Amino acid sequence: MVDHKVNTRMPVKATVGFTVFAALVITIGFLYYRDETSQYHQQVGIELDAYDSLKNAKINRCRNERLADEGSLSQSLAFADLYTQ
Repeated sequence: MVDHKVNTRMPVKATVGFTVFAALVITIGFLYYRDETSQYHQQVGIELDAYDSLKNAKINRCRNERLADEGSLSQSLAFADLYTQ
C-alpha cells in the first residue's frame, strides 16, 4: 500500500494574495474615511461661518435700531419731560 500524505497546508500564493488584498481594502477604506471626514468638517465650518455672519448682522441691526431709538428719544421734548418728572 502506498501511503499518500494529504497536503493540508494552504498554498503560499493564495495566502500572500489574500493578505495583499486585505491590506489594499483596509488602506482604501481608511483613505476614503479620512477624505469623507475632512469634507464633513469643511462643510460644517462653512455652515457655522454662515450662521455666524447672519447672527452678527442681526445683532448689528438690532444695536443700530436701539441707537436710533435712543437718538430720537433724546431729541423728544415729551420724553425729556417724562424723564425729569
